[in-house]
Amino acid sequence: MKHKLGSIKNSIILKFTALIFLIAISIVVLLFVFAAVFFTDPTAIQSHKLLFGGLIVIVIIIFFVALIVMHHYLSPIIQLSNGVSEIRKGNLDHKIPVKSKDELGQLADAFNKMTTDIKQMIQAKEQLLYDVSHELRTPLTNSKLALEMLPDSDEKKSIIEDVCEVETMINELLESARMNSSTFELDVKKLNVKGLITNTILRYFKDVDRIKVSPISSELTIQVDEQRIVTVLKNLIDNSLKYSLGKDIPIEIDVINRNNELIIQIEDSGAGIPEEKLPYIFEPFYRTDNSRAKKTGGYGLGLHLCKRIMDVHNATLKIFNKTSESGIVAQMIFTKANG
Repeated sequence: MKHKLGSIKNSIILKFTALIFLIAISIVVLLFVFAAVFFTDPTAIQSHKLLFGGLIVIVIIIFFVALIVMHHYLSPIIQLSNGVSEIRKGNLDHKIPVKSKDELGQLADAFNKMTTDIKQMIQAKEQLLYDVSHELRTPLTNSKLALEMLPDSDEKKSIIEDVCEVETMINELLESARMNSSTFELDVKKLNVKGLITNTILRYFKDVDRIKVSPISSELTIQVDEQRIVTVLKNLIDNSLKYSLGKDIPIEIDVINRNNELIIQIEDSGAGIPEEKLPYIFEPFYRTDNSRAKKTGGYGLGLHLCKRIMDVHNATLKIFNKTSESGIVAQMIFTKANG
């Protein structure tokens, strides 16, 4: 509500309307002053009553005509504002209608060209990442085969870990590029939420004591691509286990069924993420650890891929700090249309 009131208050159309209204009022006042000064005789005022009434009607008509004309010529500003909102949502296909060749029409045309250029740059970057990732798979596979021939040692173990990390990064890049393809399709199935979470947790047999799952209704279902949603769930669980402060404090998994939403929520007891860095955590290659220390693992692609997977499911991924204690809350939010 405050945002809407602020938008109205700062509206250029409202400002122009107020200006025209003040001009109209000023003209009416001047007319009455003119009448009071030059027509002091009551008989003269009465005889010119029709004239002043007609002038006032004309002023009112001019006022409304000016409003209509102003709205027509300033409508590109409203369309430009809506266009900016669409771009912020990631809709780079949005175009603003160009209905004139004046300054506002030129601005709308420049905006459309800008969005086209941005879309082409993003596509070129994604294609480059896809091509590089694809070309790296062959030498990476050869390197893994060569490593198997070497005798066991700490150096070999360290190199294998590095190679596996690079392979994971390449797979995530390829998966992200694949989801941007026009031919990409989800393998959507109706899944039982309790079974989905239970089967995913079975993979963490070494950390089973560090994962606490709240009771989940057996009747809850969602329609999703199982393989990709498991990828999101695993990534969030991995991060929670990695960044929790102590092994004696388990991470908590809960399913919230409310109104039109079904939420899979994962909480940890970690140190949290600085508030100024939260808006960027879904950006590719972004890491809150500026040192990019190896002990923290990853290349900043996991959450980016998770966000892309949730987006193609028309679902939402939220990550935020706890308010009353240290830790992070991650939420996978599905609408009931998916369930």
